Amino acid sequence: MTLSTRVRDEAGFGLVELLIAMTVMAIGISAIVAGMSSGFVAVNRARDASTAAAVADKQMEAYRALPNCAIYVNETTIASAGAAYTADVAYSPNPADRIGSSTPLLVPASACQLPTPSGSLTTAHQSLPGADSRSYVVDTYIAKSTAVSGTLAKKVTLVVRDPGDPTNTKALVRESSTFTPPTGCNNPDGQRSSGC
Repeated sequence: MTLSTRVRDEAGFGLVELLIAMTVMAIGISAIVAGMSSGFVAVNRARDASTAAAVADKQMEAYRALPNCAIYVNETTIASAGAAYTADVAYSPNPADRIGSSTPLLVPASACQLPTPSGSLTTAHQSLPGADSRSYVVDTYIAKSTAVSGTLAKKVTLVVRDPGDPTNTKALVRESSTFTPPTGCNNPDGQRSSGC
């Protein structure tokens, strides 16, 4: 074969082969982009969940610092909480099962020997700031419970909801703790334990 025949030969990468190669490359690139975008979504979800857990832990620690009689929810804040609050499984539609400021369970809040709790601890539905400078919706449920020892206790459930959800139905974190009264809480005035 002479040099001039090789120059005139048009065999090589044709249009069909080029289209097939571009299609394979487009599928590969779209798979990489889809993987990256799902990674971004997963990282954002994990960020929101960890910040929500920190908000719930901070709020629960504030309850642990209170005397038992100061753990209650102001009943007037339940009415303004909305449908997402009352639709949650932690909500008891029976007022006798909830712990409110007027609930005669253990020692009333007025008999507490420590200052009354701050408004953020008695509010049923509120927005609390997270470490990421976003406000997280925190719903607080306090209900009657029975401790392992058989004594009457208070069960505090905190539900931190997604700040990006306008309906407040998507829960990021749910944390519960049971608070039992210390010994001597049922004693008469003057003989009551200071930790009640």
